[in-house]
Amino acid sequence: MAQGGDAAAAPTSFSPRLRPLHLLIHPNRNWTLAPPLMMEPTTPTRTKSSPAQRPSPPLSLPLARSLPEASQAHQAPMATPWVLLYRAVSTELAAGAAAGAPDFTLPVAPPPGVAILAAGRSAHPDPNLLDGCPWIIAAAPDCLLAHFAVAPSIGLFFSDNPRDTHLVMARHFRRTADGQITASAERVPDRPVRPGLVPQLSSIFSVGLVPNADGSFTIAELQVHRGSDRATLISFHSGYHEWYDENVESPLPAEDRDRKWAPHGSVVLESTVWWFDLSWGIISCDMEGDYDALLFHRLPPNRALPAATPRMLDHRCITMSQGDLRYVEITCEAGAVAVHMWTMVFGQGGWEWEKTYSVSFEEIWNDDSYRATELPRRVPVLAAVCPSEPNLVYFTLKQRIFGVNMHGRRVVHEGPYNLVVNKGTLAPEAAAGRFLLPWHLPPGDTPGAADILIYIST
Repeated sequence: MAQGGDAAAAPTSFSPRLRPLHLLIHPNRNWTLAPPLMMEPTTPTRTKSSPAQRPSPPLSLPLARSLPEASQAHQAPMATPWVLLYRAVSTELAAGAAAGAPDFTLPVAPPPGVAILAAGRSAHPDPNLLDGCPWIIAAAPDCLLAHFAVAPSIGLFFSDNPRDTHLVMARHFRRTADGQITASAERVPDRPVRPGLVPQLSSIFSVGLVPNADGSFTIAELQVHRGSDRATLISFHSGYHEWYDENVESPLPAEDRDRKWAPHGSVVLESTVWWFDLSWGIISCDMEGDYDALLFHRLPPNRALPAATPRMLDHRCITMSQGDLRYVEITCEAGAVAVHMWTMVFGQGGWEWEKTYSVSFEEIWNDDSYRATELPRRVPVLAAVCPSEPNLVYFTLKQRIFGVNMHGRRVVHEGPYNLVVNKGTLAPEAAAGRFLLPWHLPPGDTPGAADILIYIST
């Protein structure tokens, strides 16, 4: 059975099955949300035709080792709540799941805690052959997309066997009058298996999820063919319940088309998907526009590599924060360790990178807040960027995860990173950007100081 290769489809007669998704609130737990950040009034959103400068306000939150201390330390109005969502789905509760139990549960932990989605038996395509590692392949506001396989295959890979590729969408989060939060979850129809139709999906790191204004969604994967001037754009549109493929012109420069494109993830901003290879560039496509108008964007000046390096994925990430595309990198040059951020802006010459900040780790290590963590002066793994505050960056080191206010060079969150998923303890490298998804909780669905369990039924 193939692993890591192409995905195959299921018969076209499959009908998606809709059932409600419930988020049950347990207000009796002694638990509070993460301390909010002091935010200035939001400036207008940048558009392609009218770029606007949005300075990032400084943060001033002291280090708080416990949530009660943090809550007391700062009581400003809260921005949209969000979580660090681990991509691997826990399956340890599936074997003992009782009849009628929810398909998924997700304890929502405030950052720097990590939320892990747990799958029950009924979530698996075959309850007798449980997937050992289902994978969340994409997330968007009000949307989560997970991939399941059937044992012995695992959801980390698309397969050429039709029964090993099953996509499930969770969406439409709502809170009911009695305090429960509901949403819908639906199985995405599998692709047709007839020869000559839509190609197989190829990589879990090259799938983008676009929520559309009319409530529908689009799933999109770009397959770049090495040495060719053509590429394939595969998409599914929920409004039509159909899979499509488009043969499009490769956006890669002619002199670079012999170089392998290795997808490391995607970011969605409005209707545009940005697929990236962290060693050299980004490809973007507006899914509401002309599919032939794919654009290639190089990494910031002097950041491209001749080839991928072993630590590249631990020290680089491309993400969204405050509505903009961000490139973040930890550099170690001549013994000096620093973290840098660039922001993609639209100017007179089109899309370009703008340097946002550079911060020396020496300044962070010398601060009292870092010394209070008792962590060594060692280069950490780059974990994530707060989706609403680009000055707040998360790192992992020695089974600890901590957030740094880059403007103040201070640690503002710190906690353990010794999670166990599918009988394995997560290594610090498993907190890199390819494993974690900063995900905004659906607007209006967080009741404040409460312990929230998200139950997803398919």
